[in-house]
Amino acid sequence: MNFIQLVGRIVESPEKLVTNTNAKYSKMILSVTSNFLEFSGEYRHDLFPVRLWRGINQDVIGAFKEGRLVSIKGRVEVEDEKFVIVAEHLEVLFP
Repeated sequence: MNFIQLVGRIVESPEKLVTNTNAKYSKMILSVTSNFLEFSGEYRHDLFPVRLWRGINQDVIGAFKEGRLVSIKGRVEVEDEKFVIVAEHLEVLFP
């Protein structure tokens, strides 16, 4: 089963893109805080690239800005030897 759920803040607002076959999608970067403290006493922040396709793509453009806390459910794909999160459900946790 390929399933992932992340809660984090949008670091890079969704950017509209189009594939070679004219399929519309967006991409954004999500910052997720680790559950554990580093040696320095601070929490690590991991950055995840997120792809938004079809209906989700249309819903988020303009509504999701940098700094918003969101929950993402989706799957992990490998693109150019890098992991990418493909969002299937997105929800704003705090406006």
